Amino acid sequence: MILYNKLLLVESYIRFYEQKLIKEFGLDLEEIEGPVKGIAPIVYSSILNKKVSPRPRTIEIAKDFIVPEVHAHNWAKLREKIELGEDLSPFLSKDHIVWHKVDFLLACSNIYHIHLTTRRGGGTNKELIFGVFDDQKFYAITFGDHHSIYQIDDLYEKAESSWPGQLFRKAEAETDGGYFDKRMVNNPDHHMNLLKPAGKMSGHQRSHLITLFDGDAEIRNISFELWCAFDNEVEYLVKLEDKLATKHGYLADQNLKIDFGSRRYKVSAGSKCYLFNFSQSLTISGVVADFGKVRLP
Repeated sequence: MILYNKLLLVESYIRFYEQKLIKEFGLDLEEIEGPVKGIAPIVYSSILNKKVSPRPRTIEIAKDFIVPEVHAHNWAKLREKIELGEDLSPFLSKDHIVWHKVDFLLACSNIYHIHLTTRRGGGTNKELIFGVFDDQKFYAITFGDHHSIYQIDDLYEKAESSWPGQLFRKAEAETDGGYFDKRMVNNPDHHMNLLKPAGKMSGHQRSHLITLFDGDAEIRNISFELWCAFDNEVEYLVKLEDKLATKHGYLADQNLKIDFGSRRYKVSAGSKCYLFNFSQSLTISGVVADFGKVRLP
């Protein structure tokens, strides 16, 4: 159990994200196995980190990108959804909603694999589109299946041949990329931070992975970036609470709500209400606000 939730504003912050997990993903932390009490913001943002932010995008196609004619209709429908900025969650793997399950290809390379068809809210069939999203574009690298998930070097080469130096941070010197294999991808106990994914990328392109410890229990494969965002936000809220306690007394009740659109906290202290901007540092709430913000070209 994280001890941060002994503080009023932080306790309210944790509770806010617990409610978001229930309302948006149907996840009650009381029913999740493992020591997750006190880290609802990390649980929530870990799921969000595997989704695609819904915003209109143009699509660029790699040089050798070919979808077999039998799947052309489904690709056209998926392409339209990407261009319109629709929610692509139904086309992702069903496990993306499992908060602690890592998409190791995504963590290493920032390459998504998207199913061409969907059923019951999750991707179906083996046909996949591999590509990279940024705020304005989707770079369609190749058509493949689940075997392609293990071929990170091939995906890298195809992307580089069409968009050299654009999609990945490149290592200064290349090495053998043999560490990325089927066992590592499929077994969470074998996940690690690769120094050079595909032998040519400079570190993980999306998320570095850490392990959190709670006594003898551990939570593996947490995004290091999200942990830093959580820690930064807790520190910021503690400072706000101290500031308000100095003004209203340490016995005054404090409560917090989050307005992602205006990037502000709405804080009540005693009988007064205050608005505070998000911290300039990386925070969970900043990440969530950025995810939901549509950026026009």
